[in-house]
Amino acid sequence: MIWNTRLLQLQFDDRLNLLSLGFPGEQRQSVRPMPPFFCNVAGHHDGSSASMTSALSLLASELEPDGFEQRGDLLTLHYLHSTLRLSVKAELFRLPCGAVAQTVTAENRSDRPVTLTELSSCLVKEMGQDTRFGLECAEQGVLHWFENAWEAEFQKRECTLGQAGLTAASTHQLARSFRLLSQGSYTTARWMPLLACEFPEQDRIFFCTLEADGSWMAECGCDRLYEGAGGGYYLTLSGLHHRTLGTFVSLEPGESYTAPTALFGLCRGGFEEAVSVLTSARRERYGGRPMPLMFNDYMNCLWGQPTREKLLPLIEAAAAAGCEGFCIDAGWYVTKGVSWGRNLGDWIPSAESFGREGLKGILDTIAAHGMRPGVWFELEVCGEDALAYRNPDEWFLTRFGKRVGGNERCFFNLTNPEVRAYLKSRVQALYELGVRYIKNDYNDCIGSSCDLDGGRSAGLETHHRAAMAFYDDLKASFPDLLLENCGSGAMRCDFGTLRHFDLQSTSDQELYYFYPSIAMGALANIPPERAGIWAYPFPHLFDQRGDESALTAPDYAHADPRETVFNLVTGLCGTLYLSGRIDRANARSAALIKEACALYKSSRAFLASAIPVYPLGFHNYRDQSGFAALGLISPDRRRLRLAVWRLGGQQDTVEIALDRYLLSASSALEQGVAPPDLRVRAAFPERPDGCAFALAAALLRVTLPQARSAVLLDVTAE
Repeated sequence: MIWNTRLLQLQFDDRLNLLSLGFPGEQRQSVRPMPPFFCNVAGHHDGSSASMTSALSLLASELEPDGFEQRGDLLTLHYLHSTLRLSVKAELFRLPCGAVAQTVTAENRSDRPVTLTELSSCLVKEMGQDTRFGLECAEQGVLHWFENAWEAEFQKRECTLGQAGLTAASTHQLARSFRLLSQGSYTTARWMPLLACEFPEQDRIFFCTLEADGSWMAECGCDRLYEGAGGGYYLTLSGLHHRTLGTFVSLEPGESYTAPTALFGLCRGGFEEAVSVLTSARRERYGGRPMPLMFNDYMNCLWGQPTREKLLPLIEAAAAAGCEGFCIDAGWYVTKGVSWGRNLGDWIPSAESFGREGLKGILDTIAAHGMRPGVWFELEVCGEDALAYRNPDEWFLTRFGKRVGGNERCFFNLTNPEVRAYLKSRVQALYELGVRYIKNDYNDCIGSSCDLDGGRSAGLETHHRAAMAFYDDLKASFPDLLLENCGSGAMRCDFGTLRHFDLQSTSDQELYYFYPSIAMGALANIPPERAGIWAYPFPHLFDQRGDESALTAPDYAHADPRETVFNLVTGLCGTLYLSGRIDRANARSAALIKEACALYKSSRAFLASAIPVYPLGFHNYRDQSGFAALGLISPDRRRLRLAVWRLGGQQDTVEIALDRYLLSASSALEQGVAPPDLRVRAAFPERPDGCAFALAAALLRVTLPQARSAVLLDVTAE
C-alpha cells in the first residue's frame, strides 16, 4: 500500500509494515519492515542493546495486520499480537501542508493485566539509505535540535550523524543511538521535543516533533543489521519508554493507552524548509486567534510589587502607547510588602495594595482606558502559607505518600474534581470583577513521577492531561477569556501544553541584547502569532526592584533611543508583549513605543500567515559580536519583514542575500506573472537614526554604526 501527502509517500507491505518514507514516486526496500512505531510489554524481550538503541525492538515486528481504513485524510492501521492479545492502532492524519499527525493507541484484549513499557508516537524509517553506509554517510547526515534553559531558551544545535556517534565501528549492528531526554513536568526545560535529520546531498530533511504530556524521549538511530546490509537511519519520539524514562502503564483487561501525538514529515531543502512545513502544520492542527497588544507589569517593571500608585501611571502610559490590554502580574493577592510567592493558591485580591476601591477599581480603570484587564495566576500550585494548603492530602499530588514540593509551591491534584471546582471558582470570581486575560505561569517542576494511578509512573502524564482539560473547560466556560501560557519563560511550551492556550511567553530573559537569539529559535518552534516576545523599553532590572531612585537618575530619563528601538524590533518579530517602565519614557522613546504598537496592530494578519526565515543562520545568545537577522516572509514570497540586529564587534555593515526568499524573475516566469521589482523601506523606525540600507540584485546591505542597535525592514517584490 502507498499513502501520499502533498510532500511525502509512505510505503507499507501487505502486513502493514512501514517500508519507507520518501518523496512520491520513490521505490525503496526496507531491511527491517516494522509498523510505524516501537512498542513492548513487561516480560517480553526488549531486543539486543535495548538500553542503548530501540532499533532491535522485537515486539512491534511480531504484530500481525488486523485491517486498515482510509477515510478522507485519515489512515487507520490495526495490528494484533496473537499471543499477548495486545491490539495497537496507528492513526495517521494528512495535513494540507504535507506533514502527518500520528496517534498510537494500545489496548489490552487479554484476560489478564499487561504492563506496557514502550509505545512510541512515530517512527520515521530508512533515512539516508541512498548513501553508502559508513563514515561517508555519517558525515553527510546532519542532526538539528534545540537546547533550552531558563532565560536562554530555543538555542539551535546541530552535529553530523558521525559526531553523534552514529557510524559503523564493526561488522555488527550499531548498538547506540542519539537521544534527547526530558524527565518531569517541565517538558521543555532542557530540550524542545523536535528532532530533524538532514541529508544535504539528497536535498531532503526528515523531521518530527511531539505534543508531550510529561517525560519524553527523541531518538535517532541506525536500523541496519550490519555493515553493507543496506537500510538507513530512523527517528522516533516516545513518552512511554521505561528503559530510559522510567515510564510504564499497567493495562487491565479492556483498558487502553494513547501515546502523545507526533507530527512528522519530509521536505526538500534543509532545516529552514522544515521550519516552514512545521509552522504550517502547527497552524493547521492547532488554529489560533489574533492576540491583543498586551502590557504586562512584571518583566523589567514592577517585579511582583503592584500598588495603585505604581499602576496608575503605567496604565496611562500603556493606553497612550496604543496597548489593547493590561495584565497585572504577580502580587495582586498579597499583603503589601510581602513576597508575591508566599500564599499562592488562595487568589484573593489584596485588601491594602489598591486603595479604597480595591483591585476592582484598578480593573475598572484599565477597562475605562479601552484595555482588556488581565491578572497573573499560577493555578497548579499552592504555597504552605495559603489557606488552601489546609485542605486534605487528596487535594495535592503526592510522592511516597508526601506532598510533592513544599514552601512556596506544592502541586494541586487536578484529577480531583473538588480541586478543579475550587480553582474554577477563583477564576470566576476574578472574571466577575472584569478580568478577561489570564497569564498562567508554571514555575516549578513536579519531577519524574507522582502517586497517581497507584504509583504508576504514567501518573505524571495523567495529571498533565487533567490539567489541560481544566484549561479547556475555562475557555469553554468563559469564551472571551484569553489564556497565556508561561513556565518560567518557556520551560513548558511544547504543543501538548500550548494547544490549550492562546499565547506562549517565550522567555524570562531580562537583558534585551540576549533576546534576538531566543526570538529566532522561538519562531522555529512556535508560530509568530502565538509567540509572545517581550519588549521592555526603559527596563528596571530585577536587582533594582523596589529602588525608585534608579528611575529618577539623569541617565535613565535621557536613555539612548537605541535601546528602545532594539527592544521593539525584537518584540515585533512575533506577538509584541510590552513591559518596562514606559511611564518614565522620554518624548522620543514614547513616540517610538507608540509607533511600534501601531505597526504590530496593523501587522497581525501578516504575522498569522508569515513563515520565519534565517538569512544569516541562527545566532547563539553567548555571541555578542557581529550581526543577527530574522525574517518573516509571506506565503506568496512577495513580502519579507526582516529584523537586523548589530550586537557588537567592529564591523558596522552586513550583506544579506535575499534571492532564495523573494519571488525571483525565473519563478515569476514559471508562474506566468510579471518579473518583480524589489524594493526596501524601513518598517520600524520609519526614520531610523544613523541606519543606512540599500538593495541591489537581491543583495541587501545594511549599516548600523553603533553596537546594540537594530532596524526592521520591509522588502517587497512588486
